[in-house]
Amino acid sequence: MRLLSVLLLLGAMTATYAKQTCMVCDSTLDPYCGDEYTLRSWHYRSCPLGLRDGCSKEKTGGEISGVVKAKVRRSCGARFPTNNCHIRKDKDSKGRDVYHYACSCIHNLCNSASGISVTLSLLAAALVKHLV
Repeated sequence: MRLLSVLLLLGAMTATYAKQTCMVCDSTLDPYCGDEYTLRSWHYRSCPLGLRDGCSKEKTGGEISGVVKAKVRRSCGARFPTNNCHIRKDKDSKGRDVYHYACSCIHNLCNSASGISVTLSLLAAALVKHLV
């Protein structure tokens, strides 16, 4: 009976997380979305059908008048085929150095600063061990 309960629980967890869920925000509109990320419930989004291949985090910035400015955007959809990051340096229209940093990942909520997806996996494993 315990094994059946465990299997039903794991099945429910799998069904719940079958859809891709990512953190979606933009630091220009939301100060909690910056590089020093503060997890907020309103950032959680179920991704639309065409963007369920992963999550992304992009950071663009540069130095303006001696002050480093950066914009962070977290979104649905993987920009790259696997867990991967790319860094690119450019010049803006005034010749200043600008960098663009983008990462993609494939697990739910993987573009947040916390290890939520790992924590859920560990919790499920501990629950199975305890009940069996």
